[in-house]
Amino acid sequence: METQLFIKKEKYSHKSAKRATKFYKLLLLVTIALFSALLISPVMAEEYGTVNVRIDEGAITVLSSGDGSYYLGEEVTFSGTNTDTNDLYLFITGPNLPLNGGVLTDPQTPVSTDPTSPDNTHAAVKTDDTWEYKWNTSGALLDAATYTIYATANPVNKSLLSLTKYDTVSIVLEKPFVTATVSSSTILKGDDLYIRGTATGDPPSGVAIWIFGKNYWNGAAVPMQYSGMVTETVNDDNSFEYLLESAETKNLSAGQYYVVVQHPMYNGQFDVITDAEEQWVIVKDRLNIYYNSFVVWGVGYLQGSDASEALIDGINSPYVDDTYYKLSFIVENPWIKIDSISDHHAGDLFTISGTTNLDVGTEIVIALTDSFFQVSEEKTDDFSNISSTVQVVEGINYNEWSLDIDTSDFSENNYKVQAESIEFNVSATANFSIINSSIPIPTPTPTPVKPVSKDIGAAIVSASASPDKSEYEIKEPVCIKANAELESSGDQTFPAPHSLKAYTELDNPEWHYIIKINGHGEEQVTKGKNLIISGYLLEYPSDKNEIKIEYLLEGNIPEINEISNQTLIGLSQIDSSGNIASSGPFLLQRTVYPDLPDPQYKYEKIILNNGWNFISTPKKLDPSGGNNTAGKLFGNVDSGGHSALMYNGSNGGWDAVKADTIIKPLDALWIYSNSTENQDIYLTFDSNPLQTPPSKHLSAGWNTLGYSSTKSATTRDTLIDVSEKWTKVIGWDAEEQNFEDTIISGGSGNYADSRSMLPGKGYWVWMKDEGTIASLAINSMEV
Repeated sequence: METQLFIKKEKYSHKSAKRATKFYKLLLLVTIALFSALLISPVMAEEYGTVNVRIDEGAITVLSSGDGSYYLGEEVTFSGTNTDTNDLYLFITGPNLPLNGGVLTDPQTPVSTDPTSPDNTHAAVKTDDTWEYKWNTSGALLDAATYTIYATANPVNKSLLSLTKYDTVSIVLEKPFVTATVSSSTILKGDDLYIRGTATGDPPSGVAIWIFGKNYWNGAAVPMQYSGMVTETVNDDNSFEYLLESAETKNLSAGQYYVVVQHPMYNGQFDVITDAEEQWVIVKDRLNIYYNSFVVWGVGYLQGSDASEALIDGINSPYVDDTYYKLSFIVENPWIKIDSISDHHAGDLFTISGTTNLDVGTEIVIALTDSFFQVSEEKTDDFSNISSTVQVVEGINYNEWSLDIDTSDFSENNYKVQAESIEFNVSATANFSIINSSIPIPTPTPTPVKPVSKDIGAAIVSASASPDKSEYEIKEPVCIKANAELESSGDQTFPAPHSLKAYTELDNPEWHYIIKINGHGEEQVTKGKNLIISGYLLEYPSDKNEIKIEYLLEGNIPEINEISNQTLIGLSQIDSSGNIASSGPFLLQRTVYPDLPDPQYKYEKIILNNGWNFISTPKKLDPSGGNNTAGKLFGNVDSGGHSALMYNGSNGGWDAVKADTIIKPLDALWIYSNSTENQDIYLTFDSNPLQTPPSKHLSAGWNTLGYSSTKSATTRDTLIDVSEKWTKVIGWDAEEQNFEDTIISGGSGNYADSRSMLPGKGYWVWMKDEGTIASLAINSMEV
């Protein structure tokens, strides 16, 4: 609208006119304009000047800072423009709030239309028509939801919006959360430990870090009155970090420690706190009316998991709005272990190795002495005692160390190995012997025990492999993704005494996993075949928490000796006795094809490799012309001066193979080939059908056994005649000049008795009682 006003010339200024327009109501301005036009005479116009004034309707705008999504407890800035009035009023609408809007600073209170009400939220409009208001949501009793903020020119509620200028903006308020992780799940005494995490909602009090263990609470101090809860400031990016220094951890007892990270939530203050007195420190609720307190330090204090659970009970109180996140770690004494060392022959090259929990790069001194060595004596033989320093390197389950040994100067004797860390004052010893026997006899390996099953409380909802296919080859890289959603166990999401075990048969496995509490969690990384999450970390009240574990596993398909199904990932719930739940584990398995060595037998010939060969004839040989004698078969073999040998299980001795020795099925012999090329030994089988199938008596203890068929069969089927008496079978890889993995009766994985025994090969068989085995084949016919 535009009209003409008569304004006295010496009184007028543009600034005063602009300011005046904000106070005139439209109707009043029109009235003044009309009366001015009618009543002012032409004479008066000469004394007064004229100006054209345009009066526009006022407008309101409102914006919120950031992306419009905030955690309860954070500060939200509203801003905008107001060209209608000098004050800007704000109110809020949303779930469980007054129908016509609530006061922004107290959303449960209905907004007032009284301009003089002290409850109304308003902001002054600046001279440039802009305004700004900062809203701290920490004191607002609001649910996590979407809300609408109204900015109005006058104090009205939602039902009176037609009487004023206004604008709106929508915001999303989310529930604050806290997540955390430890820098290492296992530390040595004297190591630093970091607890790092995320706490949203801008908690002004930060977060509280509680650590409980045997005779330990991280808030303890001397004198007692200085003890108290430990807090850490939350940074602007919602991160926090707490350091448990080496000076503290070096005095900790070995064992498990329990961590609770406490978040003050909506009201911005901790509702479960400490109260230090002369004789003890008490944990209680801030108002001292809801929660049964407990002694955290001093006379009668709770320790370890008892203290942790008591604290969590308090935070879970319905009158406390705080939340928490649980962690644990283990403090270990330093240790060094030496892997089992088998006996060797003089001249062997082998490796002494072991594991340790010492850090990568730590030096370990390896000392090797023989049984004759005395410090005061001078050595008279060729052996020089070995002392060497090696460094710890990263391993799979634990860190590792190793030292290569050349026994060329060793004599037949007993030897002692000592591995020692001078820095950590820890050592380990082991013994082995240099023996003169031509062929070593393997040491029995214990048979694995299968666990008893019980009920399960966790379920895998999905698991997949990438690349995902039905068959894999050894050493092939693979990535597994799996999710486990916990079913509630009564009032809790998971029973605290139980654990969730993930496992794999992949080589070089690396686990990335996140324990998500209501959708939030921190990624953790570990290595090893097994990943065990304690029930302590998974137990939360089931009525208001959803727990999900996300796994990402990377590794390589394992090296195996035969086609078999391998477990890419498995998941089981383990009870307090170490048993698997009765409904069984979840298993993601795939078929794996091995990279088999060249066969020892092919097309009626035995193939000798360079070095030692452990061989047998798959069927009875033709006796005519001496075709079944060692001289006829092996007369052209360059043995490099080594005798061919057969082991006698009845007396534990070795018999030299002579030229006239009959080579029979089920017998196995050791023969050395000095040729750098493979050498073929052609066989002529006996075609006479009128013969008794071969059999062989096996003594208790170690025996050698030849495989009696031209077709492979499982070890279980091959030894069916002595199925209750054999425990272990060991073959020889002539190509690699190493013993193969032991086959165990009733074993699994690489030790499974489903592994094949192969034509042309010899095997060691351990019998716990004597027995007789019959051949699988007879002359030219296979059974």
